[in-house]
Amino acid sequence: MNRFFASLFALAALAGCSDPPAPPPPPSGLLRFAGSNTVYDAVVQIAPGFRQRNPRISVRISGDGTARGIKWAGEERASGLEMPLTSRAFSIPDGNTGPTTNGERVDFGMSSRELFNSEREAYTTVVTHAIAFDGIAVITHPGLGAVQNLTLAQLRDVFAGRVTRWNEVGGPDAPVRVVVRDAISGTAGAWSELVMRGATVTMSATSTAQPADMIAAVNGSENSIGYLSFAHVTPMTRTISIDGVAPTEDSVARQRYPIRRPILLVTNGTPSAMESLFLDYTRTPEAVAGLRMRGFVPAAATDGGAR
Repeated sequence: MNRFFASLFALAALAGCSDPPAPPPPPSGLLRFAGSNTVYDAVVQIAPGFRQRNPRISVRISGDGTARGIKWAGEERASGLEMPLTSRAFSIPDGNTGPTTNGERVDFGMSSRELFNSEREAYTTVVTHAIAFDGIAVITHPGLGAVQNLTLAQLRDVFAGRVTRWNEVGGPDAPVRVVVRDAISGTAGAWSELVMRGATVTMSATSTAQPADMIAAVNGSENSIGYLSFAHVTPMTRTISIDGVAPTEDSVARQRYPIRRPILLVTNGTPSAMESLFLDYTRTPEAVAGLRMRGFVPAAATDGGAR
């Protein structure tokens, strides 16, 4: 082989050994969540693990109420506020928390109930993604030990004001005091759909803004009854069975407990690459463990998912 052909073979060999193209840089940016206070607790629980896997993605989460979260996801930005909203806020890294203001981008709306038909008609491009399922526990004042179970029909009558004394449903001869969540709450919306079924809550009910307010109101007033996400039940709360079924993770997972609902993240259309990263993360073993720790039934353990 002459020197000319030897050079050609050497050049070809060098060309075949060229370095592969560099991998794309890891994703970076900000994911902004807004909406349900119940879903807030789920996302705050698993966000640190997501951040560890994706250190270039910052996360901001604010609890502003389900109705706002759906609206803002549909519009892709916060709107309709006459003044900044004082919300529960959490961010990674720290320092990015603060009140929700008009014009802020919203990547994920957080909803603790199915969307109403009116919301789907108003925001036709939104897509809902179930990351978990939740039960709504019925809680009573600790002094109502005689009331251990109500049927769904009895519960509806209690909250509608048709049952006004506890002895009408097997309890003491004492007045019923009803405590509810405010109308913007996804828990209130789910309660209206799953329990009230067209009946109106009694006008004498006490309205509370946050889960902690609900616990304080029920525990602080004798003969009171209210409701609470499983995620907010504590050793300080007394729960009762409904239709003979205790409020447990297992009874929700088996679809036996009658007051259960999805925990949804809402996107405007097909999720972006960063949004998909987070949705995929909710089904990892560590996220599933975190959701269970907070009292939720992870969608990865059921037949749920994006829909």
